[in-house]
Amino acid sequence: MYFLQEILNTFEKMFTKKIMSYKMILKEQKLVVILRHQYRKIYNTTLKFYYSFQRYNNKKIINKNLKRNLFAIEITNHMGIGANLVWALEIMAFCNEKNLIPAIKFTNPDSKQKEDNFGNYFEIRDQPIFNKKIRYAKMRNFNDLNLNLGWDYHGKLNLELADQLLKKYLIIKPNILKEVDDFESKYFTNKTILGVHYRGTDKKSEANQISYKKVEKNIELYLTKYPLTNYVFVSSDDNNFINYIEKSAINCPIIYNNDSYRSSDDLPIHLAKNDLYEINKDALINCLLLSRCTTLMKTASILSDWSKLFNPKIQIILLSKPYENFRYFPGKEYYDMVLYHAID
Repeated sequence: MYFLQEILNTFEKMFTKKIMSYKMILKEQKLVVILRHQYRKIYNTTLKFYYSFQRYNNKKIINKNLKRNLFAIEITNHMGIGANLVWALEIMAFCNEKNLIPAIKFTNPDSKQKEDNFGNYFEIRDQPIFNKKIRYAKMRNFNDLNLNLGWDYHGKLNLELADQLLKKYLIIKPNILKEVDDFESKYFTNKTILGVHYRGTDKKSEANQISYKKVEKNIELYLTKYPLTNYVFVSSDDNNFINYIEKSAINCPIIYNNDSYRSSDDLPIHLAKNDLYEINKDALINCLLLSRCTTLMKTASILSDWSKLFNPKIQIILLSKPYENFRYFPGKEYYDMVLYHAID
């Protein structure tokens, strides 16, 4: 009996110690929750104050720039280059209407270098050299500009206006064009090219994810319809897709640009901690190469939507459309202007 009592006492001590330990953990966890809640309140209040100040400061900067006939905007967000270029088009449309000179920057808030992801690849045509350094109003969205007007320039955009704005304002830098021209002269000149853009990774939150097999079947259908096609040029952020198409039985040479980064794990490359300069450069080069193909077969993507803007005459075959609430310019302008409908 004594032996059993000792065992029971030992278990009781262990159990009591465990209970006390759990109580301490619960107290610590409760404290952590309270501290997190307080931190979040302080953070949100500080952020609210910061953005209120930024809107006030933006108004001052914009008014000062308007005296120089200048509209200088820094777009700062995590969006890809295609989506940011649509916002740049809206700024150009505003400047075109108000007879202002646009100055545009793209920055990523997480980038330590704060690189200008517009100025790295583009210039504004006929932009004068100002004596004083340009100050930019910073925006996460157009409400941040504090212009006291209903910003509706996205609704005003169409393919014809976009073509006019690009010809009036946008210059692609020579080093980018050289890479595109070199690839084109090597593979595209006097050739018939099917361009294929497959947008993988996070795009499934905005559109149905298309199977590799469906893309393969549609490429084969195209080659049946257009047997004189010389190459299939493939562009994708999904490395697994590139590998799949290369190993497929498609009876046509597959070519692609040697991008610096592609995803193999569904993580979007523009959100991963990679070299944003190279990522955006690759995206733009692929977009321009797709625009120089004979026909463009594509899944839902703003990036390859831009291929249609860079070459309004290109024929399109849509493999997928965005969900209804993600149908923006420029894609929504040509959903009914396809060469033919894709098969499932």
